Amino acid sequence: METDSIQLEPSGNDGLKLKLGASLQLATMEEFHRMAMVINDSAKNLAVNCSAADYLDSLSLQILCLLKKSRQSCGKELKWTGVSAELRNWLSLAGLESLVEDSGA
Repeated sequence: METDSIQLEPSGNDGLKLKLGASLQLATMEEFHRMAMVINDSAKNLAVNCSAADYLDSLSLQILCLLKKSRQSCGKELKWTGVSAELRNWLSLAGLESLVEDSGA
């Protein structure tokens, strides 16, 4: 599955990697939500790669928060990679630093 701003790749034996682009546009949000729910149901391990993400809008953050909460309730992992200092600072300003802090991203 892939859109202009989102790529889904296999990772390890039973995992998936969700790679976020520089910015997610409103037009891709419905597809992003659908992908998040599909991978939540199917992947044992999931990594979200933010190395190309400069900015995540509020809808993107809501979907990622929903995905993290849903995975935690099922005992599944969600790891973060490539979280830049700039993105981490933005998440902190938004009160969402806990979204990525537990994975050492």
